[in-house]
Amino acid sequence: MSASSRVLDEDGICRGYKMAKDKAKQLQILADLNAIKKKDVIEILAKYGLITDQPPIKSGKSYSREYYLRHKERIGARNREYARQHREEIRRKSREKYAKQKAAQTADTV
Repeated sequence: MSASSRVLDEDGICRGYKMAKDKAKQLQILADLNAIKKKDVIEILAKYGLITDQPPIKSGKSYSREYYLRHKERIGARNREYARQHREEIRRKSREKYAKQKAAQTADTV
């Protein structure tokens, strides 16, 4: 579609993108409003430096492999710490229970 049939000019597209709270959704809104493809909106925004990397086009978030691995390691570390604390708590309760049983046995024998 030609630039003259757009509802918004390139400045209007940039302004709409900058003001948007959800930038990923705004890409499709701007494309629909101007009857152009989403990739054309991305090209316009890239031309003006508003998008440095290609944002994810598919729905949902797309993360780099490095981010995913760092996140997985953080979650793993948290889970390991939780598991360690849980094991210590169970051991402590077991020792307390055993100590009470021993105390009850010695009280019965005395």
